[in-house]
Formats: sequence, structure tokens, C-alpha cells
Amino acid sequence: MKLVALLLVLSVIAANAQTPTTVPNWASSQGFTDYGTCIQTVMAGDPCTSSSNKPACMTAGAAYITCWVACFAQTSYSSFRSCTTTCGNTAKTADSTLGTLVSSSESCFSKLSSSLLTLSAFLLAAFALLF
Repeated sequence: MKLVALLLVLSVIAANAQTPTTVPNWASSQGFTDYGTCIQTVMAGDPCTSSSNKPACMTAGAAYITCWVACFAQTSYSSFRSCTTTCGNTAKTADSTLGTLVSSSESCFSKLSSSLLTLSAFLLAAFALLF
């Protein structure tokens, strides 16, 4: 049990340490702030509590976190989401109990572009009125 707790703490520390401190050019500053608040809440829980093989679940969870942190290097939001989806599918295949963690993380990832989507919709509407 102590090992599981240690692995969880190490994975959260690793995620917080590796998360970029600058906003990717495809994300708004507010979206990145909203994402940070959201993901901290997600990482506060233990997604492997109901797993039949908790050590394997923790290993798969840590691999998932490492994977999506690396996705921030993508040059566009769509590439980022494609990358995080691949990470999530791999994690769910490794241990199905990670489904909740993946779903919650995906919800946080969507906050990165909410302002961009609003701006895009506004610009699209403005161009539609012009033409």
C-alpha cells in the first residue's frame, strides 16, 4: 500500500514538474489557466482504487501522464488532441479502470481551446456577414 501511495505521489509530482510553464501558442492564457485548475483536481484522486492489479494500474497511469505531458509539444490544438486521445486509448487498454482518469483529463484538455473556439465562431460569423 505504501508503494502505491509513493507511486501516486511521484506521478503527480512528475506531472506538475513537466507541465509547461509557458502557454502553447495554440492555447489562450485563460484556457491554459482553466486547464491547470481542472487537471490539479483530476490528479488529486487515485484512479486505481478499484483495479484488480493496482501496481500495473499505477504504472499505466504514470505512463499516461507522461504521454500527454509530451503532447504539449504539438504545434496545433488538433494535433494535441490527437496525441492525447492516443495516450488515453493506450492507458485504457493497459487498465480499464483508468477510464475515469482519461475521461476527466479529456474534459480538462477541452478547456484549452474553449476561448479559441469562441473566437473562431465569432470570426466565422463576421466573415459570413461580409460575404
